[in-house]
Amino acid sequence: MTDLDQLEWLIGVRHVIVLLNKADVLDFDAVRIASATRAIEALLEQLELHAVAVIPASARHGDNVAVRSIRTPWYRGPTLTEALSVAPPLPSRAERPLRLPVQDTYRFDAKRVVVGRIEGGRIAVGDTVVIGAQGAVAKVASARGRAVPPAPVHRRARRDRRVHHVGDTDRRHDQPARRPRAA
Repeated sequence: MTDLDQLEWLIGVRHVIVLLNKADVLDFDAVRIASATRAIEALLEQLELHAVAVIPASARHGDNVAVRSIRTPWYRGPTLTEALSVAPPLPSRAERPLRLPVQDTYRFDAKRVVVGRIEGGRIAVGDTVVIGAQGAVAKVASARGRAVPPAPVHRRARRDRRVHHVGDTDRRHDQPARRPRAA
């Protein structure tokens, strides 16, 4: 999982709506806008994202922002307002996969204490977590603080796991956060 993937999941990007602003500079030409749309979709595909809509618009003149533009009779997609109104709401932070950006790690003899703030999901004693990009696996031995977001948490890993400063953790059963890479 790349840093961008982790950031995307951490901040909750699930739906992408692209507003192709300044379409008036392209004279609202369907062929030129279709070419720009293909380029945008190719870029998003490299980022493993899919645009729900690519909307040609001129924000200055209000074209396809709140009302359908008479200058784009060939465009059959939604206006920006329509696209935003049908986007599903995000689940509550507690219902999302576990995201615990690690602020620090302390070692006391054979114990590791991982300190961070839960940004999404829940954590409980006994949970198996995958730590950062390295994929190290640890079992939660104890948790102090609130175990739902937003919550600062001190988490102690069982056994002598090698835990260093890592970007975030996720629960073993929340694997959708670790999307497979396209080959």
